[in-house]
Amino acid sequence: MKNLIYFLFAGLLVSGIFSCTDDGSGDLVTGPSIDFTLNPGPGFITGDAAVNAGSTVKVKITGTKGDNLLKTLTLTARKNGGSDEIVDFTKIKVNDQPGSANPILILDPADQNGLTYTFEWTAETTAGETNYTFTLEDNAGNKDDVSFKLTTRGMSISTLTEKKLTNSAAPAGFGGINLYTGAETGSLDSTAVLSAEGNFPNLDWSQQFRATNPNTTQIRKAKAGFNFDGLLNSVELVDAFSEGTPQASPITGEKDAVYIVRKDNYYWAVKITDIKLTPPLTMGGDNLDHFVLTIKQ
Repeated sequence: MKNLIYFLFAGLLVSGIFSCTDDGSGDLVTGPSIDFTLNPGPGFITGDAAVNAGSTVKVKITGTKGDNLLKTLTLTARKNGGSDEIVDFTKIKVNDQPGSANPILILDPADQNGLTYTFEWTAETTAGETNYTFTLEDNAGNKDDVSFKLTTRGMSISTLTEKKLTNSAAPAGFGGINLYTGAETGSLDSTAVLSAEGNFPNLDWSQQFRATNPNTTQIRKAKAGFNFDGLLNSVELVDAFSEGTPQASPITGEKDAVYIVRKDNYYWAVKITDIKLTPPLTMGGDNLDHFVLTIKQ
C-alpha cells in the first residue's frame, strides 16, 4: 500500500511539473526581461514622475533575452484613463536619433541578445496623467513589460516676438500694449496692460514704462540668472514671479532685462530685446521711440 501511494504521488508530481511548461516539450522556457536602466545618468526618469507640461522627458531602458532572441520593442500610452495607443515615434528620439516605426523591429544581432535604448520626447502641453508601457517580445512570442505614470503640471506657454511698446508722446493709438495679444494700443486704452511714459522736459524719450492699472497689475524684475529662453511652462512662470523683485513705477527699461507681469491671475514674462530711439519732434523726429519686446504667456 505504501508503494502504491508513493507511485500515485510521484505521478501527480510529474504531471504537475509538465503542466507548467511553456513550449509543450516538457522544458521550462525563460522569456525576455525589461526594466529601467540602473544609474541612467542625470535627467532620466526611472519610474512614476511629475513634470511640467511641455518639458523634455528622457527614459532609458535595458532589455535582456531569455532562451530566444529579442524581436520587437513597443511603446504604448494611455492618456487620462483612456485606452492604450501606439505612440507616434515620429515625435520621439530613439538613441538620440529621430524615431520611425513603433514597434521597433530589433535587427541588430547584438541587440537581439540584449539592448539598452534611450527615449526622449516632449511632455503633454496641458495638465493630465499618461501611463506609458514598454513591451519587449522575443521571436517565440514571449513578452515582458515595464510601465510608469507621467503626471504633467500646468500648461505649455506661447511666445510673441517683435512686439512694440511705443513712447506715449507718439500720435494717438500708441503708448500702450495689450500683453494678451501683443497689439499696440493707446497708453490709456482699457486693453493696455503696460503703458510707456512720454518725454523728459528736454523732449528726449524717458525710456520708462508702468502698469496701466496698478490696482490690478504688478511688475517684478526676474531674478539674476533667470533663463528666459528656457521658460516653457505656466508653473515656471508663476515661480518666476514669486522669485522676482517688485518694481516701483515708473520703471526704466533696460535692454535684455526680463520683467514678470501679473494681472489678476494671468502671468507674462516680458523681455526687452531692443530699444529704438528716434529724434524728438523739434529735431524732425516722430516720437515713435519704442521698446522691442518678446512676450511669453
